[in-house]
Amino acid sequence: MKYDLIIFDLDGTLIDSKVDLVNSVNFTRKQLNLNPLPDEIIFSYIGDGVQKLIQRAISAARNESLFSRALDIFLGHYRDHLLDHTMVYPGVLEVLTKLDHKILGILTNKPLESTLAILTGLKIKERFYFIYAGNSFKQKKPHPAGINKILNETKIPRHRTLMVGDSSTDMETGQNARVSTCGVTYGLAGNTLSSCKPQFLIDDIRKLIPIVLG
Repeated sequence: MKYDLIIFDLDGTLIDSKVDLVNSVNFTRKQLNLNPLPDEIIFSYIGDGVQKLIQRAISAARNESLFSRALDIFLGHYRDHLLDHTMVYPGVLEVLTKLDHKILGILTNKPLESTLAILTGLKIKERFYFIYAGNSFKQKKPHPAGINKILNETKIPRHRTLMVGDSSTDMETGQNARVSTCGVTYGLAGNTLSSCKPQFLIDDIRKLIPIVLG
């Protein structure tokens, strides 16, 4: 099978952003007089958007005032520190170059502002035909709204489309949209992939090249 449209998740798939996310979460907790959380705990909170991340990190689902304050603290700190340690995973630039004749895009639950800032800072923004984020649609992944809009815009058939991500959320998004899925095991949520049964499972992003090109 060859694919013409490749839709990438961002955090844990193309970029290693875990240190900057952890630092901003624990900075937020410190400002609220809360003790820091272990890195692995915070990793498990990532993937469903910044609102869910902060709700989980401060247990503020039912405290709207505390949640709003924490969200503001986190977004302000992360905006200033989102490129302190964040980098592309090994092999990403090679993959983007070898697949540059395909339609490549990003569908992430991360806010659009920080997504664009990171892609610009890492000098890979222009590699993507489209960039959609957590606040681009009313529904976040795993809802298929984002993929459906992309398919409508590009006119690429579903069977020629591949969703690539590191989490069960990404795989469920692709499955909900009835497109092929490829899980990457090196990311933040690789341990969640086994339950989703993606068509492809790779431990190095460079292994995506023969999958796409056939």
